[in-house]
Amino acid sequence: MIEKSSPIAVIMPTQKQADLFSSTICSMGYKKVTTFLSCEEAYEVAVRQLFKCFVTQVEMPQQSGLVFMQKLRDSGNYGCEPHLFVCDALEESVARILHEYDLSYVLVKNVTKQTITEKFKHLVTTENSLSPIELRYREAHTALVTNMIDMAEELATDLLREESNNDKVQVLLGDIRRKQGAPAAAAELYRKALHANPKSLGAAHKHAIALKAQGNFREAARVLDQLALLNPYHLKILENAGLSCFEANMIEAAKLHISHLEKIDVTNKVASEVHAEIQIKEGNLEHLVETLRKGHTEEELVRFLNNAGAKLSMNNDVEGALKMYLTAIKELGEKSKFSFAIFYNIGIAQKRLGNTEAAKKALRKSIDLKPDFDKAKQSLASLE
Repeated sequence: MIEKSSPIAVIMPTQKQADLFSSTICSMGYKKVTTFLSCEEAYEVAVRQLFKCFVTQVEMPQQSGLVFMQKLRDSGNYGCEPHLFVCDALEESVARILHEYDLSYVLVKNVTKQTITEKFKHLVTTENSLSPIELRYREAHTALVTNMIDMAEELATDLLREESNNDKVQVLLGDIRRKQGAPAAAAELYRKALHANPKSLGAAHKHAIALKAQGNFREAARVLDQLALLNPYHLKILENAGLSCFEANMIEAAKLHISHLEKIDVTNKVASEVHAEIQIKEGNLEHLVETLRKGHTEEELVRFLNNAGAKLSMNNDVEGALKMYLTAIKELGEKSKFSFAIFYNIGIAQKRLGNTEAAKKALRKSIDLKPDFDKAKQSLASLE
């Protein structure tokens, strides 16, 4: 329910536009309206302070309103909250993503107090008179988002008994199965959703994710390649397209998807990781840390490098792992509080290559940086 006391967020590119929407909505009796002039600022506040409704311009200067909405939904704090999107023109790609996320409130051009009032009234009236089926669907969706899996499963299963051909509910139950670690069962539900509604891009996307989870990267990449062309603002489609293409060794296609993803979401973690994986695969390690810094904390960055190095070592490319660690130290610097872990890995790599003195030197450096690092002490003792 949206009530007069409900907190509402308005995200607009200029103060003039923000004031127009804020004053109009306040004049309708809604007094808890907060305005933002960037999606980044709105996101930082919205993940801590819950809003019941968002009024967002699609065309924002840095991060699109569509990207903001998806990141918000992915935060775990939001599920089916209403958004009123304001745009200069409703492109097909915008309409597709709004449809997948069950968002039907759009105000196109001719933005005046009257059109804002009419559209916002329509939003409130619709949201406050949802059908029992829709209310239960949203309850199930919210339960899934907040990790109340058993509750989500029970609600979604009951809904599907009542409406066996409801593709939205089939996709939701597929998401629940995927979260339960049952990709084959999830894929079957996504197939049923596609049979019920062949035009469901959401079902096609989720089916491709299920294929990826089952290790069928090439088929997943084929589907996701097509979906990415239709949905150039869809973060998850672009992420999964990049991941699937990389795993299927379709490197140029992976680069294309990741490059576009980085343009619309600069701090996207998946984009920076796939970008870094491609650099490692191609032996182009220059600026590797710079690539990862876009979406990672320093701790996450070092963890990624350690895992990537371990993967190279398991594939008997110890020299490649060592080169990556040395590049990381060069870019991170010894002052990083996590440099001790990189020096430790350098020591282990040098040891495996038979470079005993170089291994000792790196392990001593690791201990100097972290005197209580027992693993490094044990490794050094084994060499001495």
